[in-house]
Amino acid sequence: MKVAQIVGGLLVFCSLCSQAEQWNSYNDPNNFNTNWHPVQYETRFSLLPSSGAVPLKETPWSDSYWPKNRGSFAYRWQAFQKTGKSPDLKPEALRDMFFGIYFYNKREVAEMSESELNELSPLEKYSIFKGDFKYKMARKYLDPNNAWASYWEGYCHAWAAASAQFPEPLPVTVPVEVRGRTIMLSFGSGDIKALLVASYAERNWKAGARRSNLNLTSLGQICTNEQQFLFPTSKIKHGVEVMSDYSDTNGLLDSDLEKSVQDYQARLNRVTGAPIDPSLPKRARAAAETDACRDVNAGALHIVMANQLGLMHEGFLLDKTRDYEVWNQPAFKFTSKAVATEAPSRTSAPGTQSVVVVESKLYYADDTNYGWTYWNPTLAGIFGLKDLHEHFLKEYSKYQSVLIEEGDLRTPQAYPEHVFGSADYKYRLDLDEEGRIIGGDWITLNRPDDLYLVGKIGFEGEFAELSQLYHPMLPRE
Repeated sequence: MKVAQIVGGLLVFCSLCSQAEQWNSYNDPNNFNTNWHPVQYETRFSLLPSSGAVPLKETPWSDSYWPKNRGSFAYRWQAFQKTGKSPDLKPEALRDMFFGIYFYNKREVAEMSESELNELSPLEKYSIFKGDFKYKMARKYLDPNNAWASYWEGYCHAWAAASAQFPEPLPVTVPVEVRGRTIMLSFGSGDIKALLVASYAERNWKAGARRSNLNLTSLGQICTNEQQFLFPTSKIKHGVEVMSDYSDTNGLLDSDLEKSVQDYQARLNRVTGAPIDPSLPKRARAAAETDACRDVNAGALHIVMANQLGLMHEGFLLDKTRDYEVWNQPAFKFTSKAVATEAPSRTSAPGTQSVVVVESKLYYADDTNYGWTYWNPTLAGIFGLKDLHEHFLKEYSKYQSVLIEEGDLRTPQAYPEHVFGSADYKYRLDLDEEGRIIGGDWITLNRPDDLYLVGKIGFEGEFAELSQLYHPMLPRE
């Protein structure tokens, strides 16, 4: 996840018109046709399904994005939950709580109770399991991270990949010999999830120039710091409207951008007295229309959704926010319907013979920094296992209360909201004389920033021993 502030400085103002085009090289759906992922996508609109999903047993799981300001995978999440404190602490408190931790030596570990061992972080437990009492991996994730990192910074890119590739893990308890004594080391489902995510984070991909030593292919450009583009929004906290930088634009039209910025400034002025910048709406529009912040091309997205989910029943990953924030999610389902037809216009892609207006909903597993996802296996709650399901509902109720307290919700939502999320898109598809999709333009402001595929990795290197701990939990047929 990434967040930036609203663009400053001079930008060339772009037309309010949407820009339809035949996709450029960044947006060509054929980018997903690689030697490790060979495909021949169907592009004829009439032959594409209007819905599709991955098999139930391959549904990605919800989890934390393991925030950097809490030490990521060295985060003692169960111990923190017992404090009852909000996760939104000031940096000084975060530093004292998560970065000044004491690592227990071999003698101390041997004398710890099972409950004390259980409250250690995922990487501490894994280090003990491997016999590493220098805690090399835990220190590795504490050293580069710090309490002043923004709340959104974490490893959602690695979570999205791991949750799409591995069935949800079962908790496991294993005996470990320490100084001649057998201790019982318990890994919760959330601990194993953290280790799976860490194994992907170790591959150092989707960062900067996308350097990678595993298979990765992408569609669309990344809205980077040069554009500094962020949608302003607000939220309700304790019944009072406060300002927030979270870029939820679902439901807004592309033509709403300038007005939403104006409304934001007006609200901010009323609440805080901040001055209104009359140039901000135009600068936000200019930033939105840069190549990297305008894609993914609508036609390319429809082809990928309909082929990957509808024909192949295979998921893909996306950065769900168009702006400078990065919220990586694993997509697992879509629905779509044509709502109108139009004649080609001056903004249609070259060669367009007809235009179809489409509404689609894309579903993806959701991530959060609240604790309930650590405690409860998602698939168990959805597909059975009565005791776990009841435990899930108890913890989920607590999570709902926290969200209302923090202002993200006004009323409780029906399960499984916030286990899975969705985005609503409306766009035009440009069809050639054979009915093939050759381009498209957006009607909604909301759109993904980029789409990507990541090849599955095995248990290797520092995480070779994870194969002994990982046991998949599959839903009942």
